[in-house]
Amino acid sequence: MKTLVLAATLMLVAGTPIFGTDAHVHGVAQLNFAIETDTHAMIEILAPASDVYGFEHEPTDDAERQTRDQALAELEKQIGELIVLPEELGCKVETEGIETVNLNAGHGHSHGHGHGHHHGGGGHHHHGADHHHHGGGGHHHHGHDHAGSGHVEVQALFSVRCSRSILGTSARVDFRPTYPAFETIEVMLIGPGARQDSLKLQNGHGVIGF
Repeated sequence: MKTLVLAATLMLVAGTPIFGTDAHVHGVAQLNFAIETDTHAMIEILAPASDVYGFEHEPTDDAERQTRDQALAELEKQIGELIVLPEELGCKVETEGIETVNLNAGHGHSHGHGHGHHHGGGGHHHHGADHHHHGGGGHHHHGHDHAGSGHVEVQALFSVRCSRSILGTSARVDFRPTYPAFETIEVMLIGPGARQDSLKLQNGHGVIGF
């Protein structure tokens, strides 16, 4: 998942990449929100790994692998509190993919963390040591860690389905309790009819209007 599925969606809408792996800045997270229909949206989070779990190199031992895997699991667990939609919309969030990607690796090696997990609707977790993928039955594909320096980025994609229209509402975003290193959140909003908007949330929190 190179910038995950939403990257392809935004490229098709705009004709050129709106975001991507070139904008890797410590303290800055990218939050991309694409409204597919009035009741369905996709959320993507891109952030430096150091801001999520404390280091940006590939894990060099079991302790670092555990730190990475626990952080990715925590991101999945906390998504419903990081981005809060009005309760009356009856929204359910499902994880489509979470992985780490070394932006300096020419071979594009990545590490994923996969559950196919439904937030607020039960679900179960499958943890692996090195390389996991979301969906597809939660199967594990074990690879090899390539240690070394580089800019490692966390990329996460979530699907949101609501029983009522998202349009005309807003989401409350607050990354401060979980990710205090996020000083700025750069938001890209893609609405119906390819309408685009962008804004910056300072100090890791703010409100996004739809």
